[in-house]
Amino acid sequence: MAGKGGPVEEDPVLICELTPGEVPDEIQRNLRCIRCRMARAYKEKAQTLEAANPTARATVLEARPVDPTKLQVKHVVEYAEQAENALGRMLEDVTALRAQLAQAHIDQAARY
Repeated sequence: MAGKGGPVEEDPVLICELTPGEVPDEIQRNLRCIRCRMARAYKEKAQTLEAANPTARATVLEARPVDPTKLQVKHVVEYAEQAENALGRMLEDVTALRAQLAQAHIDQAARY
């Protein structure tokens, strides 16, 4: 998947696996959660490409992480970017809702 500035470069650090050895159960659960979220994001990206570029769609689907123990640093970077973007959108939504609520209170006070 692409990062903010385009495709994530295949830097040797980015393609390192997070778990080269045995992984405790608790960490495996966390990795499964990250893998599921990343796979969902890859699938959503592939759906947007479905009609426009079937070849790119296939490439995106092939790149999605399948095995939690094979997650790479780049997957966590993408996950962090997605989480940051989602939090930013949520903050914008909350700010807009607060403004709407304040305006509703003003409108209501003006009517009484």
